Amino acid sequence: MIKEEYQLFIPGPIELSGEVLEELAAPMMPHFGTEWAELYKETTALAKQMFQAEGELYIVPGSGSAALDMGIGNLVYGNKSVLVVSNGFFGNRLFEMAQGFSPKVELLDFGFAQAVDCQRVKEALAKKHYDVLMAVQVETSIGILNPIETLASLTRDSNTVFFVDGVSSIGVERMLMDRWGVDVCASASQKGLESPPGLGLLAFNAKAWSLMETTSRPDWYLNLKVWKRYEPYWGPTHPQLVTHAVPIVRAMTVALKHMLKDGYEQHIDSYATITRYFRTELEKQGFQLYIKDGYAHGLTAVTIPGGKAGELVEYFKQQHRILIGGGLGPSKGLVVRIGHMGSVADRKHLDKILSIFAEAKSSVPL
Repeated sequence: MIKEEYQLFIPGPIELSGEVLEELAAPMMPHFGTEWAELYKETTALAKQMFQAEGELYIVPGSGSAALDMGIGNLVYGNKSVLVVSNGFFGNRLFEMAQGFSPKVELLDFGFAQAVDCQRVKEALAKKHYDVLMAVQVETSIGILNPIETLASLTRDSNTVFFVDGVSSIGVERMLMDRWGVDVCASASQKGLESPPGLGLLAFNAKAWSLMETTSRPDWYLNLKVWKRYEPYWGPTHPQLVTHAVPIVRAMTVALKHMLKDGYEQHIDSYATITRYFRTELEKQGFQLYIKDGYAHGLTAVTIPGGKAGELVEYFKQQHRILIGGGLGPSKGLVVRIGHMGSVADRKHLDKILSIFAEAKSSVPL
């Protein structure tokens, strides 16, 4: 039994709404039958709106890393050539994952917390053909938003497939897969989709599937060819080949309906508005924002002087029962990361965080 309860302002998992928690507590239903099949179909349609994609979308029992593994492995297994764009911890992890599937993986590293130079990416693509270009939309380790629309324009009219890690961005950042030309995007339930952990989502188009058809991934669980083979085999009552995480799918359906009630654009714009407010108020208090331009909207990284980031994380936890994040990679010990997704992405909750920052100046002290 969990003895301590904390409010979550970390970059995921996030605080869940009462509606989502109530759905999690509903009686169990099986992962087969017409009722389940209709629910899964509805959930998939709602999720496609968050990706702004009309292609295929699979909801996978597992973490966001499972969706990344499924997407990368099915694209590049064997000897496909890959260029990975990175400017942080999770970009480097994308590179590591791709290396597990192909020996022809190259890293275009812009340096930790540095902006991606799309001209350099364009030049790299002009010098050599790559089967796949990969990038992270939100580099969670630093709170930077990468220029996915511009990167997509570099591959849209070629046979290079553009793969995006959207684990920390879908539901928070604008992702117009079809309009921009993003061919594959992987995400997860526990961040911008305002749901419990446990689901990976993978969206892809016909261009990506054409490349996937040329690979021969040898495993079973995350092999898309296996998933596709079972779809007609079990017909309309068992849409996926595995026992699904039924309660989490049901909870995500509730979350998605809530998020889309006023339309996709209004939902995304609301994150931009609340993030601007939070950042402005932090600067008024004299705090330095780690990323000045091109910042993400689901978390904010704040530079903490004197190596006291860890002390501030503990202060939030011990004095206020609130969890915030520390830095990752080179930013460890230098910054704190405040997650503001889902039910805490409003002024009431963020004003509470701002008041603790002000209090901590003398209490820690900073």
